[in-house]
Amino acid sequence: MSLPSPAVTRRQVLAALGLGAGAAAIASCSRSSSGDGRIRLAMFHAPESKLNPLTNDGSSSSAGPAPSLTTLNADGDAQELLATAWKREGETTWRLTLREGVTFHDGTALSAENAAAALTFAATAAKPPRVLDGVTLTAKADGKDLLLTTAAP
Repeated sequence: MSLPSPAVTRRQVLAALGLGAGAAAIASCSRSSSGDGRIRLAMFHAPESKLNPLTNDGSSSSAGPAPSLTTLNADGDAQELLATAWKREGETTWRLTLREGVTFHDGTALSAENAAAALTFAATAAKPPRVLDGVTLTAKADGKDLLLTTAAP
């Protein structure tokens, strides 16, 4: 699925689609041999942001992948992940249809409301993900759809 014209920068697409939520695997971890219930974690560098999941600390220490709304193929075109369809509704607004039947690790169903809340949290964080740095993003639910609006095209 290709994004419609007019031309949109890659940074705007990445920010609008929340690709900053992705995560990597743990570098190394083991169960404590002392039986104190602690997990020991080895990292390539000291954490700078208290292992905040929105920063590089979080992405380098996350226990597993956090799916994004979309992914990019080798040509840079957006492909489906948690969003199954999207269309541009104006210069600064996108409507995304979310995949049905997706649940969080605790059994809570993915909804436009909780997706909007997660994106709002990331966009308004004191130290937002790099992909959202400098981007003013508003996310809101509209029925089962997610509406994303940026301050500038």
